Amino acid sequence: MLASSLRRSILLTLMTAATAAAQTTSGQSQLMRRSSLSLSVVQGRPQGAFARNVELGYGLDGAYLLRLDGAGIWSVRASIGALSYGNESRDAAFSESVGGRVRVDVSTTNYIVPMSIGPQVSWPSGPVRPYLNAGVGGQIFFSESRVQGTHSATVLASTTNHSATAAS
Repeated sequence: MLASSLRRSILLTLMTAATAAAQTTSGQSQLMRRSSLSLSVVQGRPQGAFARNVELGYGLDGAYLLRLDGAGIWSVRASIGALSYGNESRDAAFSESVGGRVRVDVSTTNYIVPMSIGPQVSWPSGPVRPYLNAGVGGQIFFSESRVQGTHSATVLASTTNHSATAAS
């Protein structure tokens, strides 16, 4: 359920960004001229003991940049992403009371949601535009399990379990 809410939030952000990008600069407010959005495909590489238990993670990361000065040298950057880093599926009996005659697919997917906010300094013009940013943030780890029929994509039940947060 949390994953579908996260997908809807990302889709809404993308639609808002596309709508804002389609506007002409003559009608833009000061806030719109100083704002920018970006979306990136990301790969997470687990380290240490975590790497022995999970695979590479893939997902999306979105960032909002608010330029504090007219030139765009000083900015505030906020970002949030979502990565899926593993899943498991298995066939199971729907209920022991029917003796295993009704089978379902039980799927579990693991997610990481990294987020941060902080200052950014950049060289805002020229063919190469280097920047440096730092931030405070955190990560949310959670697993989502769902049950669906073996011959149907209809989800019969879904739950979020093993949720945890970590500061970074």
